[in-house]
Amino acid sequence: MCIRDRVYTSFPAELATAQTDSNYVKRVKLMYGEILQTLEGEDCGGVKSITSETGVINLCNANVNSQSHTIWGNSSGFIAPRTGLMLHERPTRWNLLHGAKDYVWFLGVGQIVLSYWNGAAQLGTNQVFSLTGANTAKYVCLDYSLYGISTPPTHMNLFYSDGVVETTISADYCSCQEQNKYLGILFLEPRGGRSMLSTRKPLTIDIERTGTEIYKPFDNYQTQHKTGGRSIIIPKGTRKLTFETEFV
Repeated sequence: MCIRDRVYTSFPAELATAQTDSNYVKRVKLMYGEILQTLEGEDCGGVKSITSETGVINLCNANVNSQSHTIWGNSSGFIAPRTGLMLHERPTRWNLLHGAKDYVWFLGVGQIVLSYWNGAAQLGTNQVFSLTGANTAKYVCLDYSLYGISTPPTHMNLFYSDGVVETTISADYCSCQEQNKYLGILFLEPRGGRSMLSTRKPLTIDIERTGTEIYKPFDNYQTQHKTGGRSIIIPKGTRKLTFETEFV
């Protein structure tokens, strides 16, 4: 059975509550054994014998290397005191557009707290998300309009705790004058969370079109409108952007 199409990061919904991503992590076990092969006779058949199986393991939609694999724990889960893991590697401060649909993904047990500010004045109340389920991934939408905030904030603070790390990172909202200078791109991070990246205006925009070209001979027997020539069927267009951004 192929599991590539069964483990992936879901495309998020814009909701004010933490949502479970049931596709990000799957719990599986491997069953294995031997095939008894006979070489006698015309039919070289074999008998499959499944004799063993592994314990249940978690498969996550993440790209892990030799430097980062230890924070994921082992086959039993996270290693205490860690209880969860933020599935992003953001800078301590980044730019965000008003109206941008940004998200944070979290695996395991922990807490996320969102607060929105206009200068030194807090807008609304803290949005607290207590995340449970050691083997589940959750995501939270950062759009302030979901939490009853109508005044555009100047910045947002995001606190999270995973049993080891307790830290706050921040997003600065672009001013109205700068809003049209940026573009938001939702992309997949190495740990498997989806993030909104604010970039400057595209440097170039190209559209590549592909399809199947067919040629139809002209019908000289048509008395009024003769049809024929080259045409493209099943056309497909791909937009390619080049842009700049920077992290502090």
